[in-house]
Amino acid sequence: MAVFLSALARITASGRPPERTVVLAGVIDEEHRYRGVTHLLGPEGGTDTTGDGSGRFAARCAGAVVGEPTSLALVVAHKGVMRCRIVATGPGGHSSLPEGRVNPVETVAEVVRYLRDEVATRLARRQRPLVGAPTLVTTQISGGSGPNVLPERCEITIDRRTVGGEEPTQVWRELKDELESRFPGLVEVAPPHVVDYALPAQDDGAGAAFSAEVGRALAAHGLDPAGIGVGHGTDASKICRAGIPSVVFGPGSMTEAHTPREFIELSQLARATDVLVTLLTTGSVRAPGGDGD
Repeated sequence: MAVFLSALARITASGRPPERTVVLAGVIDEEHRYRGVTHLLGPEGGTDTTGDGSGRFAARCAGAVVGEPTSLALVVAHKGVMRCRIVATGPGGHSSLPEGRVNPVETVAEVVRYLRDEVATRLARRQRPLVGAPTLVTTQISGGSGPNVLPERCEITIDRRTVGGEEPTQVWRELKDELESRFPGLVEVAPPHVVDYALPAQDDGAGAAFSAEVGRALAAHGLDPAGIGVGHGTDASKICRAGIPSVVFGPGSMTEAHTPREFIELSQLARATDVLVTLLTTGSVRAPGGDGD
């Protein structure tokens, strides 16, 4: 936010506004249900934010720069995600009488081992350009009501990162079929509660032209203009699916993200601002129809 606001403030102070309209969108809920960007794009992929009825927002956009910590690299592709819960159940009972009873905690332990040793290992062999292989990891576990009670329920949450060409709900369906067949009557794979698509490399047409334009702005300030891929997701995937060429760029490193010592170097803040000012004041790519945002 500091970078985008500072860039716009500098352009305004210069008295030389860019030829294109610049829209700054500060959206919420970026890592869960994506309500902010969904509202921005509106029903059927575009909202008319111009106020003059001249067309949907998505149709008027030449491109979007999504602010995320990329260490000032140009991100042109990233993974998507499918998150769901896997629930094991049993009859419960007193912990002194475990014989012949299904223990959901033990079932879940077997499921976690299977996911790590079989499913995740299989996924690791499916390497893709820029973003690498899809991944699967167990991120949460809960169950039990007391130290002397066999639990009736234990559940885990998994985080399955998808790559271009994978449809998240189909990924869920295949995992559900595999686990419920492997552990019949013992587990249920609940419907996904978080779904997001991957951002594919937009390597032709308007996508390639916009990525190259952002790359030229980076190169003007001594930064590498080549596009890279990353393993995490961003709102760029939703914007891209609405038909707007999208890249991800910003100061800071994902290595420090979600940690107690998360920080951004001031020098990167300043340099990222310079890049955006250059992009917004010298860029030449236009939206379909010859104008746009």
